[in-house]
Amino acid sequence: MSSPENASPISNSPFAPPAANLSQGTGQYGPLTWKNMDGRIGRLRYLAWGFVATAALLALIIVGTLLNILVTPWIGLPISVVGYIAFTVIAVIIAGQRVHDLGWSAWMLLLMIVPLVNVVFGLVMLFMPGNKDANRFGAPPPPNSQAVKVIATVAVVLYVLSTLLYMTYFGAMMASLNEGLNHR
Repeated sequence: MSSPENASPISNSPFAPPAANLSQGTGQYGPLTWKNMDGRIGRLRYLAWGFVATAALLALIIVGTLLNILVTPWIGLPISVVGYIAFTVIAVIIAGQRVHDLGWSAWMLLLMIVPLVNVVFGLVMLFMPGNKDANRFGAPPPPNSQAVKVIATVAVVLYVLSTLLYMTYFGAMMASLNEGLNHR
């Protein structure tokens, strides 16, 4: 039994940083999970997992909307609400794992509620490389699989296409509005 003089005051503190095993070799990789914030994920996996979560949310919203229209709102609305809650939880979990890869605490995610700072912080999370070696949150994530690479590529292509389509639509709408004002 250890005496109180030998006990570390930090180890019993609820505010102590996570105590990851930093002695793991460079050939070791951390586990991947979307069930909790333990572990780390890299940039590409963050993009791919976020895209899959967004696609699942979109599918649930479509199903909920169709049920609202065709059956009753008492069925479609709860499906949509559950989808939003699940998406929010999963988005926070994968974002927490991403900031862990950068060596930061998940409390940094609170920056996402500050206007304009959230845009910069989101870009940092997307483009800044993580720690190559183990950090206080665990071993580095495993290399990306072919599926992660394909999903991330599809995500980037769809994000770029949707942005171009939106800009084209917005530009046409503004031109139509200006044309209507000029005829008065």
